[in-house]
Amino acid sequence: MPRRHIALLLRDLRVGGAERTLLRLAEGLAEDGHRVDLLLVRRRGPLVAELPPKVRVLELPRSSPRKTRIQLRRVLQPRGTDLLRLGFQKLPRVLSCLPALTDYLDEERPALLITTLTTNNLAAIWAGMSTVAATRVVIREAISLSQQVPAWSSGYETWLPALIRRWYPEASAVVANSAGSAADLQELAGLSSDQVAVIPNSVDVDQLLELASQPLSHAWLSKGRAPVILGVGRLEAQKDFGTLIGAFSRLQRNRDLRLMILGEGSQREALEAQVRTLRLEGRVALPGADTNPYRWMGRARVFVLPSRFEGSPNVLLEALACGASAVATDCPSGPREILDDGRFGRLVPVGDELAMAAAIEAALDAEHSSKRSTDRARVFSHDTALRRYLAFLDA
Repeated sequence: MPRRHIALLLRDLRVGGAERTLLRLAEGLAEDGHRVDLLLVRRRGPLVAELPPKVRVLELPRSSPRKTRIQLRRVLQPRGTDLLRLGFQKLPRVLSCLPALTDYLDEERPALLITTLTTNNLAAIWAGMSTVAATRVVIREAISLSQQVPAWSSGYETWLPALIRRWYPEASAVVANSAGSAADLQELAGLSSDQVAVIPNSVDVDQLLELASQPLSHAWLSKGRAPVILGVGRLEAQKDFGTLIGAFSRLQRNRDLRLMILGEGSQREALEAQVRTLRLEGRVALPGADTNPYRWMGRARVFVLPSRFEGSPNVLLEALACGASAVATDCPSGPREILDDGRFGRLVPVGDELAMAAAIEAALDAEHSSKRSTDRARVFSHDTALRRYLAFLDA
């Protein structure tokens, strides 16, 4: 691939699979010799500490509502989108940076602008249509969109499905992180199969193994203590930790076990109430997010992903990299592909406490090869993903 000037757009640097994926891509492109800019709506979040040294980081300034409104009208209304019906005052922050993003493209003229997550993708497409530069816009979706649609229930978000169908075909290229999310994207956006490339998420197995080996002092991990079952993720409805707690409640009636759920989110109070109702205090802990959950992944007896839907769950790849025995819902989409139809972990129906409890019990009783899990994760290495991106961008 010839050396190019490539820009990547993110809202901020919160801890999330989409943000990590673009950071890794930026670093890989810079290491490959490309000139790389990372454009941020806000330079904040835990991942600021992981910014690649060879990547130039720019924070896009916000524009006045009037200036943003004028640009959006200029781009959208002649093409059949009525801005006033979108509830302009409630539009997300990234769109207030649209004039600055367009100015950046006009002045810097990168060959490619790569972005991920729905609203960022729309902003990039609209900026690409506003600029005089010949920048190609590459968008990436990291979730099963049809499952996300019901959550878009107010204001601007209610228009996202229509905006996706109208504007995603205007992108120069589209990337999905699993075959399942690609099929979903094709249906929702009206794209053909040859318009969407599938490039899975990736992990740095050796780095995760190093992090997993770091000390972890917790009474539940003392020698001879009960096996620990682990869940990791945002405490949100999508992740469905309530089903995991219910499955655990069934299991612990007949054997001594502990459940640890690492993460934070809006469902905390509901989950804590469920723990109290089931009288699981002392057996279930929700201590919040851990900057190094890999220490737990490497020591837990079973890792469980109970999600209702995903794109391609990084956390499942990370757990495999740390050698964990895995149980995951067969949700749309990603777990079945990562676990190779169940060869590298057990798959259960979404929201099924009985099936999840049975799968966890089977995992507890079975012999497990940590090396086999780690070797599976190596299939999704950063180098492999970068080569696929480079070949895709070159094409």
